[in-house]
Amino acid sequence: MLARVGASMRARVLLLTVLPLFAAAAAEPVPVRIGRPMAPPAWGLMQRALLEENVRLMRAFLAKYVNPASGYLEVVEHWGGADGPDDAMENFYNWPMVYILGGPRESLELFRLVWEGHLRQYSALKMFHREFITSFDWEHNGEGYAAFLLMPLADPDDARTRDRMVRFANFYTGRDSSVDNFDPKHKIIRSILNGSRGAKLEATPEYWGDREDRDYFRRSGDWTRVAGDVPMNLIATSLAANAFLLTGDRHYRDWVHEYAGAWRDRAAANGGWMPSIVGLNGVVGEGWDGKWYGGLMGWNWTFGGWGILGRGVRIGFKNAALLGMPGSIETLRAQAGRLLEVRERTDKGPVFRLKYGEQGPYAPIGPEQDSEVEGLFADIYFFSLDRGDLERFREAAQPAPEARRAQPVWRYEYEAGRFEGGNEIAWVDFLKGRDPAYAERALSDAFRRIRFHIEAIRQDPSTPDTRLADTPHQLRASKEAPLGAIGAVTGALVNLMLGGAQPLWCGGLLHSELRYFDPERRRPGLPEDVAALVTAIEPDYIKVILVNLDQTAPRELIVQAGAYGEHECDRVRAGAAEFAVSRHWFAVHLEAGAGDELTIYRRRFARTPSARLPWQAAP
Repeated sequence: MLARVGASMRARVLLLTVLPLFAAAAAEPVPVRIGRPMAPPAWGLMQRALLEENVRLMRAFLAKYVNPASGYLEVVEHWGGADGPDDAMENFYNWPMVYILGGPRESLELFRLVWEGHLRQYSALKMFHREFITSFDWEHNGEGYAAFLLMPLADPDDARTRDRMVRFANFYTGRDSSVDNFDPKHKIIRSILNGSRGAKLEATPEYWGDREDRDYFRRSGDWTRVAGDVPMNLIATSLAANAFLLTGDRHYRDWVHEYAGAWRDRAAANGGWMPSIVGLNGVVGEGWDGKWYGGLMGWNWTFGGWGILGRGVRIGFKNAALLGMPGSIETLRAQAGRLLEVRERTDKGPVFRLKYGEQGPYAPIGPEQDSEVEGLFADIYFFSLDRGDLERFREAAQPAPEARRAQPVWRYEYEAGRFEGGNEIAWVDFLKGRDPAYAERALSDAFRRIRFHIEAIRQDPSTPDTRLADTPHQLRASKEAPLGAIGAVTGALVNLMLGGAQPLWCGGLLHSELRYFDPERRRPGLPEDVAALVTAIEPDYIKVILVNLDQTAPRELIVQAGAYGEHECDRVRAGAAEFAVSRHWFAVHLEAGAGDELTIYRRRFARTPSARLPWQAAP
């Protein structure tokens, strides 16, 4: 016994002696070593349990709604935006995120079963051509491809993901000459309806369809005027951004700059207001009596306003900012300023107006719908970390964060709440040290949400021959419940573990301060039994607690600065020790049952972003 201990000690001394020399010779930073004992915190145990519970939710969903052999969603298929293929995949909009965070590999395989099945299912029905929607709008396209857009984070080595992402991006960037979506002269996507068969310049109301009321679109506006570019098309930049992140090919980055830059310039020329229609000749308001607020799903459309067109603006300009386009966040800041300035004063306080028409701003909304605007202010702040942006964010958020502490996190929303958005100000309150109970409250709420989903699935009386593709996310487990059963439950985990916001359900990418990797299993996500809690996000540094819940064995992990390594990590402080890094990631050795808070000093957006794993060389 003593001999074995002695040998172990000698080996350890040798390792500690040789490792710095090896590190210096190889120009590799010394791993951050954490040996301070830390009893498993409640939030850490909850994080790991929540990842496992998400897989159980996936299994329950699949057992009810998916053919296990084919991966087909067992529904009555429909074409178009009313219960089309986008509604089928909307049920799975964030499933890959469970694996990205460190959930079991099974979570990724379950998603692949559904994704591949849905491609075959809807291709057989001629809804897809070359595995992509033939021609439809990005309010729906973004919902249908949201989960796929996360796959470069889950498995950047997957050839099918890489080939598809490049192929789909080429439909828009001009490299595929058989598709006429993009006009490089006027820098527009030529129709609200676009896809693998190009821009569709004419459409009948029946094209849009409605499963319950075939005349709905006739009564709610002229849906035949589809020619011209709309801000919703900015969601297509998620394809090109991912193609760049996977390949490093500047063509895709340059196209994002070119296309988003054209919208940036139009908004600047319009006093900060993002126009909602650009005609085929590149003229704002063309075809809509010169009204910059016109167009399908535009500012004054029945099914429009900021709650719709804002999705494309937020996603497109965050993509552009990630890829280094100047003025991206200033464009969002200017639009947010206009919305803030024109709030309507009421007895209950100021409320946002989401639409704009001949009468100016109109359509005030209640506080329960403010998440559609609150998310914009959150985007700006988390990209800039500017004090002024934080103050405007706090001014925009209603109710105030202290009023939210006694309520379930997910009730402060409207549409976005189905997708765990609209409560970012409460998370900021935690990051500023004002609400230390937030982490456990948010995680408790996530478990409650999973129970809600499971109960709704169990109560669903639908059968495959009557079920709609969006039946699962229209379910209610009780009359009072405001949300449907949809997706995994990852919002709190993305906030707390990564220091990021849940990707927008309609085609947004992940934007976060950190990501983690398991070097032993060569995969993304935290290793087994490791938990992480981001406790502060500041312009020069972030703080994160890392803890090994396993009391018997150490863990190795890699911490990356930025979802795509876009930040440069200068140094890391752990207790009294400081470690030099000078790159975008660093290794951590966690002793059994050990944990500590790290302070990571980093320079934001100092590097070219990439989907490469830390141990992979540049393409």
